[in-house]
Order: sequence, then C-alpha cells, then structure tokens
Amino acid sequence: TSLKDLSKDAMPANVGLVVKNGRVTDTQFDLPLAKCNHTYLSGTTGSGKSYLGRVIVEEAALYEDLNILVLDPANQSAGLLVPEDRESILSQYPDFGMKPESARGFDFKYYAPGQSIGKQLPRDLSLLGNGRTVLCCKGLNDRERCKLFYDVLDAIFEDYSREESSTLRLLIVIEEAQRFTKKKVTEDAKAAGAQAENALDRMAREIRKYGCYINVQSQTIKDFSRDSASIRQ
Repeated sequence: TSLKDLSKDAMPANVGLVVKNGRVTDTQFDLPLAKCNHTYLSGTTGSGKSYLGRVIVEEAALYEDLNILVLDPANQSAGLLVPEDRESILSQYPDFGMKPESARGFDFKYYAPGQSIGKQLPRDLSLLGNGRTVLCCKGLNDRERCKLFYDVLDAIFEDYSREESSTLRLLIVIEEAQRFTKKKVTEDAKAAGAQAENALDRMAREIRKYGCYINVQSQTIKDFSRDSASIRQ
C-alpha cells in the first residue's frame, strides 16, 4: 500500500512534507502509526529529533482511543501541556500548512517526582499506560531515574502482555533514551542503567504484538550496548 493511500485504520500521522532532490515538495508525509513496528530517531543536539518526536505525539493525540506515554528525562515535553508561544517556532507553522494561531496545548497528565510538582505517582505504575501521560524524570539522579524507568516499563509490560492485540493501543515515546542506558550513567548507577536498558530491549522485542508501539530518541545507536540486540536491530 502506498503511503498516500493509507486508511484511517493505519492511524496516519502527518510529520511534514517530502523533500525531493533537495527541495521541499507539497507532498505530505504520513507515518502509519498502526502499521509501524517501532521507530528510532537519531541525531545530535539541535538536529530536530525532539521536535519531530513532539509532532508525532501531537498527531497521535488526534486518535482519541490511543493511549500515549512520554518518558522524558529532561522535561522537554512539558510544553505539550500549553500552546506553543516561541516566535521562532510559530514562524515555521506556515511551512507545514498551519496557522500560528492554531497552536494549542494538550490534555496530558503530568508527573515530575524529582521536582515534587504535578500529580503524585500512582502506586500501580501500569496506570501510566492508560490515557495521556508525561512522566518527567528531571531532578532524579541516574540511579533513581533508571530505576523508575525500569519499574514503569516492567509494570506496563505485565499489564499489556495479558492480551495480544492487532489494534494499536499504546504509544510510548522515550526522549533522550541514552539517559536510561548503562553507558551514559555514573558508576554507581550502572546496574540500574543495565536493568533499564534490558527492560527497553524486552519491550522492543515483544510488546508490539500486544498493541504497543515505541518511539525511541537518542543521539546515536551506539548509546545502546551490544546486549540490547533488539534495539540495535
């Protein structure tokens, strides 16, 4: 099936316009969320991966029955909650066929345990996989951040793996995923980092058949150890 012929069941997400021979065309590019296995966005700081990740989240939010969880180590996703107000960003809206005044916030639950703001984390962490949620890990040290990441993914895996699904039920977006890996944490957090990375690798390997789709963002695939074969592949 051609991308231009995607049905609504494929959950197309408009992520921009096609570039051909170095020129931006008028052809819209739709990412078929429900048809993807998982996706990986790679790029250095300032390359635009977080921007594209946010576009994917905003487009996914248009599907009312789709649960969305954003795992964010640096609080970059807090902006989802309020309308965009940066002139440098709003000035680019017309390039995507949008009007600057169309900027809006999204109704996400927000948790930031390391900053003691937002909602209090539920005792049952699998509940974070229901509805629309941003979990900010800013303020947590490396060990605390990786442990919470592991606990959340483990709880969600146990919850969703009870029933296989051909329908996409949950999108998990992981910002700056390198901060949940054993290569990128302090020495005292290596064990927690390895545990977190293993949890992500299991999700990448097994969770799609249960209706969950992962969008991973990091600076380079080399952030992940060779043990994380499913991620690297």
